[in-house]
Amino acid sequence: RTRYIDGLALNAVSDFIPRPNKSVLLLPPQSNIPGGTALYKFYDVTQTQVLYSMTIANGALGSPIPLTDDVVFVTVQNLGAQGRFRLPFQLAL
Repeated sequence: RTRYIDGLALNAVSDFIPRPNKSVLLLPPQSNIPGGTALYKFYDVTQTQVLYSMTIANGALGSPIPLTDDVVFVTVQNLGAQGRFRLPFQLAL
């Protein structure tokens, strides 16, 4: 299951993106921005506690990100130019 974020401005933070049911990994996020980075934050059910966060270069190939059981929401802060993001979640069978 993939979640889409369209037209995220420079330094803007996305809305809280709910983690899909039965998802176990966030595959490497994708963006149409050729450079820059994005800050990904993973929240608990209250949307107030950041469980972990990471900065990922746009367009970089990386390893899947394991999602702990207490992760319920994700946000993306765009640190590059305005653009679109795709968050592909791997579902458990």
